[in-house]
Amino acid sequence: MLNVNKIIITLLCILFITSPITAAFGHGVTGTVSTGMAVIAEIRYDDGEPFSYSQAKIFSPDNKKIEYLNSRTDARGILSFVPDKKGLWKISVTDGMSHGKELEINITEDLTGTKSVNSWGEARKEKLIKAFLLIWAVVATSSYIYARSKNKLLS
Repeated sequence: MLNVNKIIITLLCILFITSPITAAFGHGVTGTVSTGMAVIAEIRYDDGEPFSYSQAKIFSPDNKKIEYLNSRTDARGILSFVPDKKGLWKISVTDGMSHGKELEINITEDLTGTKSVNSWGEARKEKLIKAFLLIWAVVATSSYIYARSKNKLLS
């Protein structure tokens, strides 16, 4: 009976520790911004799938609360707009299902901007690190519980 309780406690601990696994393997969102006469933002999930027809809000440097433009990405996850003044512009995109991305672009005096890139590879690396740490936590906790129960039996 004592071993059954230990097994149940161990399984509950593992379940508790691994419950955030959906966050570690869920979709992430990445974005790339190109500039010229217009600002063009390409938004994708971290697996490369386009962030299609997602709601987008563009905020000017003058007002960070009221949007300068409401729009949507196209089928390829692309959004474009023409800024009318220099400064730090913010692009906020959401798919309505808890995925979103905020990008900032600095528009210069001649109304061109600096590129902003968030690599899809970086998001994958983050997921791999989270998965490794999660597995390490499960193994370490299980080993600790096992060693502790072994010491109690010897005492």
